[in-house]
Amino acid sequence: MKQTYSILQRQVNLQTGKVAVRVCKKGTEEDLSKDVNYCKLRSIFNQDLTYYLVKQENEKEVIKILKKKVVEEDDRYIEIK
Repeated sequence: MKQTYSILQRQVNLQTGKVAVRVCKKGTEEDLSKDVNYCKLRSIFNQDLTYYLVKQENEKEVIKILKKKVVEEDDRYIEIK
């Protein structure tokens, strides 16, 4: 059975400091390979956006973590750089 992943988008409004997190796409590693490259480029050109790759089983708890103002490294997700 192949592992299912989610790509999460974290956006911080620089004027208000409000943090929004949403699920961009779900799929296997093979399905998401092109999307990961797109997310890398998008985050380079838009500093408000950060993308994370997370196992689907950890998705809800990671969303709670990413909604906090400060995000520290964690083994439940990988920042797409």
